[in-house]
Amino acid sequence: MNQFRFDSVNHEYFLNNIQLPGVTSILKSAGIINTQFYTVAGRDRGTLIHESCEHLDRYEIDLNDLDEEIRTFVQAYKNFKEDTGFAPTMIESPIYHSKLMYAGCLDRVGILNGKNVLIDLKSGVSPKWASLQLIAYKMACEDMFPSLFNEQNLLSRLVLQLKSTGSYKLVEFSSDDDERDWAVFKSACSVNAWKTTMRVK
Repeated sequence: MNQFRFDSVNHEYFLNNIQLPGVTSILKSAGIINTQFYTVAGRDRGTLIHESCEHLDRYEIDLNDLDEEIRTFVQAYKNFKEDTGFAPTMIESPIYHSKLMYAGCLDRVGILNGKNVLIDLKSGVSPKWASLQLIAYKMACEDMFPSLFNEQNLLSRLVLQLKSTGSYKLVEFSSDDDERDWAVFKSACSVNAWKTTMRVK
């Protein structure tokens, strides 16, 4: 049986002691994600927002205990849950694809309007590459849990944009684009594998 583990400190994934590339690192390696304008402050804020939303899902928390810079984004997530009745079944869950040998940590899987959905939380505008990130997570979920996610029980891909105003925007990617996006991500995996091989040599 495969032994999969996630090192949350170093954000590294291992399958039977073999390190797997992460979804985001694959997209960066292929030149799809541009980190030119990323900042340490922005990264840290995003991490805190994700952690606070996770605490909101798992425990009772008082939003007034959060810093103002974080609170409004978490309020947006709370508003989304209250408005839609979204019920998460997987929260910040590490997953992997056994055939393409990549891994990632999805934000949420849950039930929305009676359907299975895969949601990625963004504290800002949804980037164009989010569809590729989500198809990678979707296919890994189907690979790991074929009895849960299949043609009779489809997993829809959505981005939840959390705004500093406390409002939110839900962006859904069409299932008609699944095949195209999956083909692009598999190509990115090939590029990353080639670059890794070249670095080793």
